[in-house]
Amino acid sequence: MDRYQQLVGAIKDESFIYWDIRLPAKVPTIEFRGADVMTRVEETVGYVGLVRAMVMTAIDEERRDAPFKNIHPNILSYALWHSARFGVSDQLIDPAAGDKIAVANMADRVFDGLNGALQRSGERECVDRFVQNALQHGTGADRQRQIGDLILAVQIVIAETVPAASIAAPQAC
Repeated sequence: MDRYQQLVGAIKDESFIYWDIRLPAKVPTIEFRGADVMTRVEETVGYVGLVRAMVMTAIDEERRDAPFKNIHPNILSYALWHSARFGVSDQLIDPAAGDKIAVANMADRVFDGLNGALQRSGERECVDRFVQNALQHGTGADRQRQIGDLILAVQIVIAETVPAASIAAPQAC
């Protein structure tokens, strides 16, 4: 990156490059993007368990030298855009097959693939509750879209994020 910065001078460091998943240069972790912002603690805990199981499974598969399907980046980008746009209220795009798939079927497929890691981490039940709740009641983004009023949506997000906080409704002009 230093050579690139010297040649181009367009960005400060690699953290300014758009990414979905990356190994950051300054901390020993894996960073994930592309998920709905969680406003409830129980959703955040479930999501973290899901991500942890994905990482554990990827490490296991790498150690076993398991084959993986090479998926075109455009298909992955479209699948991500589609899920961000429609959430769990529509079908998802299965990037491996290139087809639409019912959200519940995709969730089952993901759980089958992550089951070993979820069992080892002890997070199977927590992650299952998180996913089932999203399937039955929608995500935070779904809840915000249903409200239809930006100010009210912000007030509700604040109330969900910090339950003890309250914000008075804005006064009419």
